[in-house]
Amino acid sequence: MKIFTRLATTLLAVLGLVAILASPASAQPLTASDMAFAFGGKATSTTAAAAAAPKAAAPVAIASARGMTQTEMQETKGAVAPIVVYGLAVGGRIAYVGITNNLARRTAQHAATRSFETVVRLGSSSTRNGARVIEQNNINRFNTINNGWNRINSISPRNPLSSRVTQPYRR
Repeated sequence: MKIFTRLATTLLAVLGLVAILASPASAQPLTASDMAFAFGGKATSTTAAAAAAPKAAAPVAIASARGMTQTEMQETKGAVAPIVVYGLAVGGRIAYVGITNNLARRTAQHAATRSFETVVRLGSSSTRNGARVIEQNNINRFNTINNGWNRINSISPRNPLSSRVTQPYRR
């Protein structure tokens, strides 16, 4: 029985990733540099031009070059791996909005406790606070606090970070 459960969970994770790849064009795509950071700051390519290119800088140097604050540097330990903002769709609407640095793992965790149709990629950020702002905008946009599975806001309206949230909060 455990083998069947693991197989079903893995299958749902793969299907979730397929849904992400087929997500609408309005979702923010991962850039080549985001993928390089996700794999230890080393971009790999088979082209001769890429092989002749200089090696990528250390993640800490790249993070500071991207304008990360000292707090964000501490939160991410200098790494700039993309943090994905995703939504779980049920009945043609987004019922949950979340963030993760490992979408396959998180999709499998959700599949173990919830029934949903697809996973929709809503955006990504190189910083946790940036991902939280995207997450909160989508929580407000889809009203998943009142009509979905989100139980709390990612960013409180009283948090100074809320000045970056563009979608109005709903009560």
